[in-house]
Amino acid sequence: MRFGGHLCALVAQADDEECRLLESALQGGGFDVSPAEDGVAALEMICAVGPDVIIADLDGRDLDGLVLCRVLRSLAAHAMLPVLVLTNAASEDARARAMAALGNVRVMRKPAIPVLVLAAVAQMLNIVPVVSRRVSLTGRVAPSIASMPRAAVTGW
Repeated sequence: MRFGGHLCALVAQADDEECRLLESALQGGGFDVSPAEDGVAALEMICAVGPDVIIADLDGRDLDGLVLCRVLRSLAAHAMLPVLVLTNAASEDARARAMAALGNVRVMRKPAIPVLVLAAVAQMLNIVPVVSRRVSLTGRVAPSIASMPRAAVTGW
């Protein structure tokens, strides 16, 4: 948690458009967002940023999400850091199954729908996002949902 009480999300995505949409959704949900262009940059930033959650690409070109999670799990200070991994692979894919077995990791299929990513992150952190504005399926800001029931926001 950062100064001022905001949770911090580290987003490791090479796709600039997807990264912008995720940033917008997470910021709309009350998170401070630190973008990393890939898994290597994410590993370099972890100690400096101190994220509460990481959103990474399983299909990363230099350091994929599976390797990133294995490295994190080997470090005592980050052994239980929640990681949401986005992938093009089917959930039956061996790498996706290996990710889920690491503990405190959730795998979500691409394309990443920003509001569902926000809901998944909130569920992983066991919080209800503090939102004053709603992020739509496209990542655009929509009217406030502060009065909506939790199930309508998170989908569960």
